[in-house]
Amino acid sequence: MIILDDLLPKQHRLKVVTQLAEPISITWRKWGDKTSNPVEDFCIYVWKQVFPKYVVMNSEGWEYWEQRFGPKETQDYIGFHTDNDLDRWVDPKEEQRLVDSGEVKTADYGFIYYAHTEPCVGGYLEIKRDDGELERIQPVPNRLILFTPNAQHRVTNVVKGYRRSIVSNLWKQTPSKYK
Repeated sequence: MIILDDLLPKQHRLKVVTQLAEPISITWRKWGDKTSNPVEDFCIYVWKQVFPKYVVMNSEGWEYWEQRFGPKETQDYIGFHTDNDLDRWVDPKEEQRLVDSGEVKTADYGFIYYAHTEPCVGGYLEIKRDDGELERIQPVPNRLILFTPNAQHRVTNVVKGYRRSIVSNLWKQTPSKYK
């Protein structure tokens, strides 16, 4: 895992954040596709400039989406999961069984960029380590977290303020849900 704080200068950050006026649902992109908005430009910047280029060269594409969480929202919590190619929700234990058996593929690399401008309380990213310990990462504005999304992870409740993030996963092979 890599954590980078103060990733974008203010003028570039504002360009990305203003694009988030409307929610962005999950979108699949192949390398070479023309970008259609500043969020896609940002994702390509992260994958090609921040993350090692050999990883990008050995992948078919990437997906991205936006998440918004606040204290009064009904769906402000994401339980433990892996980022995988299932097209439906399954119980976390069943999901892990499918991943372990190879029936379900997981994304190869992922990032989370915190696009909110004011600090929030809660909304931590928690990642399960192999030994069962939890790594807990605070959602600091303008922070980028690069991690392997095949590890079970979750987002805790936001108690105060709002947590907005851009999430992207890199896939070596196109996930079955996009074929």
